[in-house]
Amino acid sequence: MKLTVLLGACAAMSNAGTTSVSTYDDLSEDFYGESFHYNGVTYSDVNNVAGVFPGGDTFDADGINGLGHTVIVENATLLYNDFPDFGSANNGLTFGTTFVTGDNLSLGALSTVTMTLDSVADFASLEIAYYENGPWGGIEYHLDGLMGGSVVTS
Repeated sequence: MKLTVLLGACAAMSNAGTTSVSTYDDLSEDFYGESFHYNGVTYSDVNNVAGVFPGGDTFDADGINGLGHTVIVENATLLYNDFPDFGSANNGLTFGTTFVTGDNLSLGALSTVTMTLDSVADFASLEIAYYENGPWGGIEYHLDGLMGGSVVTS
């Protein structure tokens, strides 16, 4: 799954008639490592590709110009105050190298993330907030469902 977004706040999946929604609200604001398991989903392979920003600057998968590989839970109270119909206040999931302590949030750059489910699901969705004021025209996100290494839905 390749995402060019800035904040993934809420993920949902369902299988066999049950729905699981990850809001991250029971977690503390912190770094959770390069691989993180929560509510039946393992997040890994964060920002593992090099690329070009809309302004032409490049970023590396690693190194000083890298986006960072860390999964981060961040208190996003101010986002939810401004957009009350979005996600589930107060925490959000973000990625990269840093977060802003307290009610505000950082813009965690994201080029890729793999989300591996504990069991087969027949539905998955994401709610994503991103900063649209700036040079980032045409932001796209792409979610593929894979089984046995083959894309089964996109």
